[in-house]
Amino acid sequence: MLVLANGAFKSGSTWLYYAVGRLTGFPPPPDDFRNPRWLNSNIDPVKLADALARLDYHVDDYVAKTHFGKPEQRDLILSYNDVFVLNIKRDIRDVVVSAYYHDCRNSGYEGSFEGFYRQRGREVAQKVADYHEVWSLESSRVHTSSFERMLEYGADELRRI
Repeated sequence: MLVLANGAFKSGSTWLYYAVGRLTGFPPPPDDFRNPRWLNSNIDPVKLADALARLDYHVDDYVAKTHFGKPEQRDLILSYNDVFVLNIKRDIRDVVVSAYYHDCRNSGYEGSFEGFYRQRGREVAQKVADYHEVWSLESSRVHTSSFERMLEYGADELRRI
């Protein structure tokens, strides 16, 4: 089985990935399919089709952190029976605030939050809204959690996962 801990930028996918990895003990996919610039185990979007075709997840189990938010990525993923998506959502306002601090730390942004919101925050909010729309479907192989539920009801939410 291949489990994708999936979420939009700054939505909690890293948290979900580590929780699922600890719960299952599943290893990450082989490095051949990773984007080496990313810190966490992942599947490079460019290598998604190849990974789905070549990974032996019918025999071996894997978990990866992903940000697959395009309809064609979703459709490709769901065309494989042994692939499960654990999606995480987060209030868009919180995502924008988290993105602001992320840019301050990682990109050296020194402007105000208001300036960030005018320059980049609205775009981040729209991308997250679009992402949520892509994954708002009914499927037995997609479980959607939320950052807020994980905070408030962590143990219960992990049991559901």
